[in-house]
Amino acid sequence: MLNPYRAILGAVAAVIFLVFSGPALAQSCAWSGAATISTRAKAMTVDLTGCEMVQTLSYTLASNGGGARFKNITGALLDTAASFTDLAGNKFQYLPEGRMDVLQFGCLGDWDGSDATSADDLPCFRAANAFAVLRVGSVYPGAGGHWGGTVYVPSRSYKLCGDGNSPFTVDNAVSFEGEGSWTSTLRMCNAWNPSVHFVVGCLVSNQFACFSSTLRKMNLSADRDVSAGNRVFMYYSEATQHDGGLFEVNFFAGRRGCVWYRKGWGGASRVTLQKLECNAGGSNAMFVIGDYESSGMNVGSTQFFMYDITMGGPSSPNYQTQPGLVVFGGYGTFKTFHCEWMVNCATVYVPVPHANNYVQTFENMTASGSGGGPITCDAAISIVSGTVVASQIQS
Repeated sequence: MLNPYRAILGAVAAVIFLVFSGPALAQSCAWSGAATISTRAKAMTVDLTGCEMVQTLSYTLASNGGGARFKNITGALLDTAASFTDLAGNKFQYLPEGRMDVLQFGCLGDWDGSDATSADDLPCFRAANAFAVLRVGSVYPGAGGHWGGTVYVPSRSYKLCGDGNSPFTVDNAVSFEGEGSWTSTLRMCNAWNPSVHFVVGCLVSNQFACFSSTLRKMNLSADRDVSAGNRVFMYYSEATQHDGGLFEVNFFAGRRGCVWYRKGWGGASRVTLQKLECNAGGSNAMFVIGDYESSGMNVGSTQFFMYDITMGGPSSPNYQTQPGLVVFGGYGTFKTFHCEWMVNCATVYVPVPHANNYVQTFENMTASGSGGGPITCDAAISIVSGTVVASQIQS
């Protein structure tokens, strides 16, 4: 596959950037080759003829953190969310410096408790994901090439909404990384379809060869009073393979479940879920590994590693009426779990004929009771069918 950056970047020589403050910008660029402009929005309204490079200090509003560098090109732009065309029709391609930033694609992150007064950042998140996917080399990574990239999510609360009928998909080899699990928040709008997952790891329709689709250091949040359908989750995947997963992610899932890894299409997988916290209350399990249907898991050798997991149901309605973790298939290693305010921490239900083939290992799990509420902890682990090896379990 041809690297789309090769033709754009080439050998970019060092240039001197001049700060533009008036209509004579094109004349200044004629000898300097570059200019600095306050915002990308401003750059679109002036004639930048003669400019080889443009540096913006922000995206739409001053000091919003969305500044970026752009190169004048003659071909088609790779995207229109970060890149732009000026008043004279000159095309300026966005050039990521280090990690890409969602603010450079127009995200505002201005959710302050009200959906009505905040911007919809779903389009710019999708644009950033699509741009990251374009970062591919002409050689397959296994032969020394490269693909994908990391998109940085600065400390803010970003409302994602769109029409609420299609999830936000994190594609192959793309990682969205925030500043911390309490710091960079993706807020699901209240109008989101109650039967549609919020974030999806890899395209469901592909069902093959999706590697290293990840979320890191983020908080996914939904209103606890918004309804949710059965088997609907904040994060869902059935396609991601090796190196995919979630790392240092908090979930305030409302009535949804937090994570469902369903099938493992495409081949034997290794999926890691590490340092996660799930707060939910309703009729969905918090974490589900495998399929609810009798097939269990598409590939029997799929391995799941879940470490440092905290699961908490609410102490007032809506209560968590389902287990924290339900395992339907795969080989699972579950270490350092704490759960409270739910019927049990984990239920193992590996359907026949897989029961003797899938071994689940649990280590260092603590489960607490309801503290006087209507939901009591019946057991740390409930084994319906399947093989379990357990140690250091307390309830």
